[in-house]
Amino acid sequence: MTTSLGLTRWDDVRFFLAAYRTKSFTKAAKQLGTDQSTVSRRMAALEEELGAALFERTPRGPVATEFAERLRVNAEQVEQAMRSLTDSAVHGEAAPRGPVRLATVEAVAIHFLVPRVLPLLAERYPEIELEIVTGLRALDLANQDADIAVRFFRSTRGDLVGRRVARLPLAALCARSLAPRLRRKSVTELPWIAVEVPELGSPQESWLAEHAGTRRALRCNNYEVQLAAMRQGLGVGLVPRETVKLFKDLVALPGLPAMPALELFLVTRRAIREVPRFAAVMKLVAEQLAELDQAG
Repeated sequence: MTTSLGLTRWDDVRFFLAAYRTKSFTKAAKQLGTDQSTVSRRMAALEEELGAALFERTPRGPVATEFAERLRVNAEQVEQAMRSLTDSAVHGEAAPRGPVRLATVEAVAIHFLVPRVLPLLAERYPEIELEIVTGLRALDLANQDADIAVRFFRSTRGDLVGRRVARLPLAALCARSLAPRLRRKSVTELPWIAVEVPELGSPQESWLAEHAGTRRALRCNNYEVQLAAMRQGLGVGLVPRETVKLFKDLVALPGLPAMPALELFLVTRRAIREVPRFAAVMKLVAEQLAELDQAG
């Protein structure tokens, strides 16, 4: 008599890998769009069918067993096969239509995508259903959390492909009304308004740490909050020089140490980059970003 093992359904693989990677049934549930009790129950049922424990339940959360470590390799192969199957299925699309999920930071969405890309997209490709997801933490494109990303770092992990589409030099900007009072101050005396996100470094944070000391007039975790504070005359922010073209009430402070540039990359999965709807969105975004490029 043969025994049918439980890990034969894609759903089981999905639940197992989510719990394994997040090391938390609660976080896995959030990722899967369900509740913690469902994940816990599904894992318990799977362990019973497999006849071995996948996780040790500890006060700090589930800890993968040696059996789970061995199972993970095959589970990830199944996951990759399912992704390839999904990506291959969309190649039958004849014209740019259907959903496209684009991930980026809030500032890029507000000041670039909405005013410059969305009107053209609606005009040229009315059947494309664009969803914009914003956040400072990068979504996992390989895991299909999004289809396309506009981000400040190159990412070619696994099946991802990306290219630089713009280079934005940084400048120290402040409200025009505040500038006369700051021009004689040294870089360490300036009231810096900084965006700081734990575990996420940026060229701005590196430059400030090297040149401006540790004192900050304001710390926040959102670039729109930083911009609003700058425009209120509360201090100086290290932002793309192009920002002065968007807000005439901001000016650049001269005489400061040389500053780096932000590089913007357009990233997607190799398997879908030629699918009409994804290709159309990427081409439009790249064309508009090219107008901001200051590489030369």
